[in-house]
Amino acid sequence: WGNPADDAETYARLKGYSPYDNVPPAVEGEDAFPWLYVTAGLHDARGGFWEPAKWVARLREKKTDEHTLLLRTNMGVGHFGSSGRSGRLRELAQSYAFALDKLGVTVGAGR
Repeated sequence: WGNPADDAETYARLKGYSPYDNVPPAVEGEDAFPWLYVTAGLHDARGGFWEPAKWVARLREKKTDEHTLLLRTNMGVGHFGSSGRSGRLRELAQSYAFALDKLGVTVGAGR
């Protein structure tokens, strides 16, 4: 990828689609951020765990709404998440549980 600091055009192109550098300022009541469930893996060789952590921190600085912004870092996985059937299903269940909670779906004995 080279060093974009040495080439202004390349730097501008990369910065143009950088999620971290392009978080818009939220205006209360207008541009509220959606609920977000952000995941990271501690051993991700393709993108360090600090990248989603920095992005979530930037979002939290700029958000004005009360929507949930959750960062979950799995301390035992890499880029593609848990391996094995049960690990993958556990991660999928956690993301579904987040979505269902935000949609107001309740599940339990008192259905």
